[in-house]
Amino acid sequence: MEYKYDVAFSFAGEDREYVEEVASILKDQGVKIFYDKFEEVELWGKDLGIHFEYVYNRSARYCVPFMSESYKEKMWTKYEIRNAISRAISSNEEYILPVKLENVKIEGLRESIGYLSAKDLSPTELANKILQKLGSPQVNSIVEAEQEVVIEASLAANIVLRQYGKDDVPEPCLRFVMVNKINSIRFYNQPYFKIILENGEEKAFYLTDTYEKTQFPVKLEYGEPLDIAFKLVKGVFDIFKAGPNSKIHAEITTSLGERFKSNQVLVSEINEIWNIDMTK
Repeated sequence: MEYKYDVAFSFAGEDREYVEEVASILKDQGVKIFYDKFEEVELWGKDLGIHFEYVYNRSARYCVPFMSESYKEKMWTKYEIRNAISRAISSNEEYILPVKLENVKIEGLRESIGYLSAKDLSPTELANKILQKLGSPQVNSIVEAEQEVVIEASLAANIVLRQYGKDDVPEPCLRFVMVNKINSIRFYNQPYFKIILENGEEKAFYLTDTYEKTQFPVKLEYGEPLDIAFKLVKGVFDIFKAGPNSKIHAEITTSLGERFKSNQVLVSEINEIWNIDMTK
């Protein structure tokens, strides 16, 4: 039978963050998925009672309810799961694929139905389970899917002006700026740095002290920027015995394993910012 959707998601709004990441991964893999944010225009003006009966009772190959205390109490999720249960009973086929965000019991849903626990699965891992159920190719792990794709990402040695008393005091930083140019939501991990020494040896390291705190992974919509200024202290690269012609670039990965890198900055350029006279 031909269905409009491969899978229909049913969830409470309180659980959207986890569910949305799973939905975005599946969408990127070409899965036909009913997820409300992907259907905003389709849902606009519709009688949702009638439309959701169609979605959860007739339109999808599988229904994935994300079960939690919030899910158990919401009016719409109760309506959605009742329609899904009705479909499962009438068709006598494997249809409901429960995912437990919390250990709850849902009225009408038999406890003997096998479920997955989101506590044990990252969004990528759950997406892979769904892809496996659909018989679709799975998303590679981060290591297997590493890419070195240059996007709109830049690294520069900069000065940040911090006010101490009445005076602005210049402080050096490495500023990493990028824009999500992928035509969908992405979750970006903390950037890290690589230094290429003059002898060709390469070392990776993190700078964790920033001027504005950012919680990673950070979610970026299409076209949304990420701008981070990493604090520097004089001699920070001495541990690597980095000469002035050593080069540094930043790299950042997504939850899907995509890897993006910035331009290179010379250590000599970074060292120069300690000698800038901001009073001139």
